Amino acid sequence: MKINAQSFIWLLFAGLIGFSSCSSDEETVPSPTLTFTLNGATAGSFNSGETIEFKMDLNAANDFTSLKGTLVYTKSDNSSTTVTIKDANNADKSMDYTKNSDITTSYKGTKIVKVAIPADAKVGAEWTITVSSATSGGSTSAIFKGKVVNTWTAKLMGAQNNANGSYFKSSTGEVLSGSNASSAPAGVDITYAAIGSPLAFPIILSYSQRSAEGLSNVPAGAEKTYFVETTLVPADFLSATKSWTSCFANAMPTSTSPQKVTIAKDKIFAFKNAAGKMGLIHIQDVVDGIDGSVTINVKAEN
Repeated sequence: MKINAQSFIWLLFAGLIGFSSCSSDEETVPSPTLTFTLNGATAGSFNSGETIEFKMDLNAANDFTSLKGTLVYTKSDNSSTTVTIKDANNADKSMDYTKNSDITTSYKGTKIVKVAIPADAKVGAEWTITVSSATSGGSTSAIFKGKVVNTWTAKLMGAQNNANGSYFKSSTGEVLSGSNASSAPAGVDITYAAIGSPLAFPIILSYSQRSAEGLSNVPAGAEKTYFVETTLVPADFLSATKSWTSCFANAMPTSTSPQKVTIAKDKIFAFKNAAGKMGLIHIQDVVDGIDGSVTINVKAEN
């Protein structure tokens, strides 16, 4: 059977097109896999200026074309800004790469990425880190959200016979009188009293616990707060860059922790309130007795 030369050429051309199409499908490069977490979480609270050790897992079946990390945050003056993150675990270099060799050498696999939160980040305002990586086949992003904890200093609370308020809201830094606290008990998570006979010991206790201690005017909505004494020293509390998470390494309050603790000057206590927010209380000063007082410094999650 004779085959027309022109027909043969067209058949050959069609075959090449089909082969080329199959090859393209088989060689599609997948996007990278990427996670960016802290102790498995994608959100957290931190001290101002703290350097955070994130874990980044980055892998790709083919060459990387880019890797970039950005931080979007609100400054203390309420202006918003975006910066490229710098990795303190890699000579403080900016994380903005387009060469496969650079990305593979420093970041492929499981790596620790250390990022310092800007000292001018607004307290309580959420910031966002976005890390993105790409191959020729596509891109993948991972997001981490955080906040700088509230810090309240030199808050004076009075005992039962002291004119100063005995009730504190860690979310706002307010010290409240008994009447104000009982009319709006939500969020009142730290209270003070001097309890015991013949010696009245200085006590930090939850609003709810005051009933069990025989103290009056405890409303139905009084909340439970749990306390644990820590091994921290004042320098740890005052440090702006100390890891917030590490402060609770050996002092993590739970629902079985006590709702009252006897305090002393320069002791530091961890607490967890009804909303599940964690905080630290530094006892700056104590004046004993039912007409005495306590001065506290508090750091608390928003």
